[in-house]
Amino acid sequence: MKTFDEEMKATNPVRRMRERHGFTRADFARATGCPYPTLLRAENGLTSSLPARILEAAELCGEDPATLAGEYAEWAVRLRAAYAKKERD
Repeated sequence: MKTFDEEMKATNPVRRMRERHGFTRADFARATGCPYPTLLRAENGLTSSLPARILEAAELCGEDPATLAGEYAEWAVRLRAAYAKKERD
């Protein structure tokens, strides 16, 4: 059974995009020129919006950056709400 953190991270749009293209984090960073720490922060929900380097990397992969940014923003709202609920429980 997945933990709360694993479930939330598994639904992260940046992580899903990376995995859909068959990349590990390191491979994605090398292939797109996106710094590994930037990718890691985005996948862990530590950014309120997606850094430009992530959006540029998405475009290099044939993804729509605007769609990814919108999906990430929605996911980040759900992540913060889930953490707030977890703290109350």
